[in-house]
Amino acid sequence: MTKSNPFLQSISIKGYKSLDKLDVKFQPQTTLDWVNITAIGSRMAVGKTSFLEGCAHAVVALKFGCDFDKAVKKPVIEANFSGKRAVKFTLGLDSYSYLTDGYFIEGLLYFAAHRQGTLSLCIDRPYELSVYNTLLKEFADCTTKDGVVLKLNKRRTQLRFNDLSAGQREIISTLYTIWSFTKDTPSVVLIDEPELHLNAETQRQYVSWLAKLAPKNQYIVATNSEHIYDSVSREKQIMLRRT
Repeated sequence: MTKSNPFLQSISIKGYKSLDKLDVKFQPQTTLDWVNITAIGSRMAVGKTSFLEGCAHAVVALKFGCDFDKAVKKPVIEANFSGKRAVKFTLGLDSYSYLTDGYFIEGLLYFAAHRQGTLSLCIDRPYELSVYNTLLKEFADCTTKDGVVLKLNKRRTQLRFNDLSAGQREIISTLYTIWSFTKDTPSVVLIDEPELHLNAETQRQYVSWLAKLAPKNQYIVATNSEHIYDSVSREKQIMLRRT
């Protein structure tokens, strides 16, 4: 049985890292959209990562509770969610670090930009192997019977997941992790630089694969890739600029 988690409808971030003040309203998914995805673009050092982290903090605050200290002027984050739920809270300097390496909980997946493309999940059930093999065939031209040893389709060579290229590991591990964590619990999925290590062709396919594997999530991606940014409808493209 699928469990629904709240999705972000709007967020206001004041004084968080490189963001002075930013208000964003997320457009709802339409019948023309492959998937509910918002793409954040900007020039360098404008605050895409800070914005994603602000979204992550908001989801965590909704899930675990939050404090609003009137004595603390900044940073302040306010967010509205589906189901008429809302949060308003302040952040102390000691509350930033938990997002450094990414953060996965029920209802939220945050992929940090410096991820290593590792796959630490146990893959041994038939339906898990089926999805894993779909990704292996598409992006690495190999298959597996046990979830550990990979066999190249055109040769008898055997290898392990870590023997694949950085781009292959990145796209396979990210897509499989999203599918595995959210197949029964549609979630807010935040991805910083989804184009990491990917060639242009794979970047162009990225959004369609999210729609194919895990279409019920809310995706917010911060990207420098024109291929990924242009894969999203104009209404759901947000270009950050310094004012």
